[in-house]
Amino acid sequence: MIWSVGLLRLVRVIAFLALFCSPVIAEDETDENREELGVPEVYPEFLRKGVNEWGVWGAISVKSRTPIGNTIYRTTWLAGIRYGRVVGTKLHTAFEYTFDFVPLELVRNDPSGPPVDGVEPTHNVYGFGLWPAGIKFIMGEGCKIKPFVGINSGLVLFNSAVPWEGRRANIAGNLDAGIHYMFREDRALTIAYKYHHVSNAYTAERNVGTNVNMIMIGYSWFSK
Repeated sequence: MIWSVGLLRLVRVIAFLALFCSPVIAEDETDENREELGVPEVYPEFLRKGVNEWGVWGAISVKSRTPIGNTIYRTTWLAGIRYGRVVGTKLHTAFEYTFDFVPLELVRNDPSGPPVDGVEPTHNVYGFGLWPAGIKFIMGEGCKIKPFVGINSGLVLFNSAVPWEGRRANIAGNLDAGIHYMFREDRALTIAYKYHHVSNAYTAERNVGTNVNMIMIGYSWFSK
């Protein structure tokens, strides 16, 4: 319950920062007509079309009894490497394609709880994944704190079925909402909420899966 309240507060902070860091702009403003509209030069740390993002990140699930979480006695750890490329900007928002390689996804049952899905406590399952289908929207032009939201999807392969009545090969889907703190023009620290879903997309007899609420921490650097 404490974790759920903490996540709710994190989402509220992110929403506030999105409003605080989003300036009022003309509807027809684009990168090409800034000079015509007399818009001031943007801060150098703002992402521009063609900029690449390279990053590392980690995430851990929290115990939650919310409708979109089923991890009361199960913990999920993620470690990832991200490549992203800004494909366009409009209305002070950067649109970034993302590709994530996840060398480790660890699903671990809590030894303090009862068996989960028929598996005894402390049972660990290891996996890795490729999530090539991603898009991220980065806001906050002119602010060192840049709110963002993103979605991505791909494959994840485990060394045993997850859950136990499912399959080793699964589809992963993610929703991220957080902030980049630009402590340098080309460096950022990231904190975000991640909703992580894994299921077999009806490639098994039953489409069982896991849904976890996570806290994500990361580090990114940007280059042209």
